[in-house]
Parts: sequence; structure tokens; C-alpha cells
Amino acid sequence: QTNYRTSAAYEAAVVLIDSQAGTRAPLPVLRRGAQDRGVIGSASAAAVLEALDYPRHQSAMRLGEDLVLNGRQLGTQNAVARFSSLRLDAPIDVAPQAGDVAGTLRVHLTDAADDANAIARWAPGIYTVALRVQPPGSPALLSNELPLALAPRIVLGALTAAPGDFSLSVACTPRIRAGQRVFLLFGDRLLTPASLSNPADPQQPTALTFQLTGVAAGTYTVRLRVDGADSIPVDFSGSVPAFAADQQVVVA
Repeated sequence: QTNYRTSAAYEAAVVLIDSQAGTRAPLPVLRRGAQDRGVIGSASAAAVLEALDYPRHQSAMRLGEDLVLNGRQLGTQNAVARFSSLRLDAPIDVAPQAGDVAGTLRVHLTDAADDANAIARWAPGIYTVALRVQPPGSPALLSNELPLALAPRIVLGALTAAPGDFSLSVACTPRIRAGQRVFLLFGDRLLTPASLSNPADPQQPTALTFQLTGVAAGTYTVRLRVDGADSIPVDFSGSVPAFAADQQVVVA
């Protein structure tokens, strides 16, 4: 009797699929526990980033807000926070500031109020963040990277509509890049844009339109999803978070 033994190698990968088919999309959670940092990484032998804190424990951050880097051997001298994305031609470097507590750095992402070119420099979607330190006369040191979601900000063209069929215009900042996956979440509906364009003026937002059909009376919270990062339809100005009125369409 002859025994045969064979071996084989396999490669496994995770694939994210954005279906074009209509589906249901639940609304986001309004409140998160203090323990939810959103992103956590593992330490390495070098200076390391261990976690990112988004403002108000959001699921993503936006231009105009501050990101807190948590880790070890973090400093501001000769350092920049490096934001990398497949949608950008080159990484974006931002000088960090000392954090409020030891072991943290604070990084402010400028918006149009601070930098007229910010909405063209950035793109909504998924990034990685690392701390790059370049001592004079020495090679640059780059920490480990952690993933970050940069949420779009949107302005709705109309906050009211009649029941039935209608189109909805949306302005998005930062501007959407070619090839990005874009969806509108209208209540629990998921739609692709009927049109998408970037004005010639790079300081103007991306303009999108969406066609809705058979919409019944009601109040619908609206979100824009770009490469998996959702706009944040929540008003945090009160003592209790609530869905923002300017991120909803009332159909009546």
C-alpha cells in the first residue's frame, strides 16, 4: 500500500464590497461610551501610536476639528503627523501640538475658515496616520500607522419636499476625488448619485444630485458616504446629542 501526502498554500484576504443594489441602512448611534475610542492599534518596538481619539467619541472626524494621538515617545520637536490616502497624490503633513495630558498630541485639521485650499487638499474617506520625526542631520523616523476616517460635511439643497418623486442636491466638502465610492443614505435608503461634479474653482464644494422615488411623508435623516466614511448628522451643541435639523429632509 502506498501513502501519498500533499500540501498546499492558501492566501486569504478581506474584500470590502459596496453593492450598487438598493438596501437598508440604519441610522448611527447618537451617543457613545467614553471607553469607545473608535480606533486602536498595537504597540511596536519604536515610538508608537496606540489610539486615536475623535472629537466627542464620534465614529469619524471632520475638517476643522482636533484629533488626539495617544501613544508612547510622542513629541512635537521636529515632528509632523502624516496623513496618507490612496486618493491623494502625496501625504499631508500637519505639525502637532502638545496634548492636554502626558502621552498625547493634538492635531488640528484646518477647514476653509483657516485655509481656503483645504477642501481641495483633502478628500473624504479612509486615511492612515503616522508620526514622522526628522531630527537635524539624522534619518527620518516613522511610527506605526493607524487608520482614520475623515467624514464629509454636507449642505442639503432643500430641507423640505412633497411626497412622491423628487431630486435632492447636496454640496460636499472636502471635494470628492475621481474613483471614490459615493452613496446617499436617505433615512434607510441607499442611493447612488445621478450626477457629481467639481466646479472649476477649487475652493467650491463638490455638487451632487440624487433622484428619490415614492417617498412617503416623514422626516428623513440624510448622510453622505464616501469610501466608507459617513457624514455626521448629529448636533452636539446641546446637553444631549440630537439629529441636526439641517441634516434632515421633512417630506409633507
